[in-house]
Amino acid sequence: MLDLVIHPFALGLYLGIAFCVYIFLSEIARRRHLKVKIRELEASNENLKSSLHTHMSISEKGNRSREEEVEDLKKQNENLRITIATLQNKPGAAELKMLYTFDRAIAMMNQRTPGFSAVWEGVLLEAQREVEESNSGIRGLLRKVFKPSVLLSSAPVPEEKEIRMVDENRDKME
Repeated sequence: MLDLVIHPFALGLYLGIAFCVYIFLSEIARRRHLKVKIRELEASNENLKSSLHTHMSISEKGNRSREEEVEDLKKQNENLRITIATLQNKPGAAELKMLYTFDRAIAMMNQRTPGFSAVWEGVLLEAQREVEESNSGIRGLLRKVFKPSVLLSSAPVPEEKEIRMVDENRDKME
């Protein structure tokens, strides 16, 4: 029996079986190591997925809020554009613009020409008297009826011509 145990064929068989057991055990250890590595990678993958999902949801909220803000700004811009157009078309807007232009011109003239103020005050008082006179009497009636433009109203109309115009209008009405 000892002969069979030490026979070269048996020794080769023992050596082959030992080699197979070594390979089998090393494969089991390698599989365990790979399973652990796979679990680690899957956990890492889940972490990355959740991190990416969180980042994407935050980015989506930010983009959505920006889009809403842009839409709000567009609406405000359109409303302001419409408001400006409406205000420019209101009666008196052209006159206010002209008044502002005159005011700026007067301010510049006061800065550039020292003697302008005294002359300006005199002319201003004269113009105020004319306007007060034109608001009462025949001139006021004519202005209310015909509503002349700003440029035409600044030109003085002789009283004789006004009286003739009023008489002609009365004749036409009768």
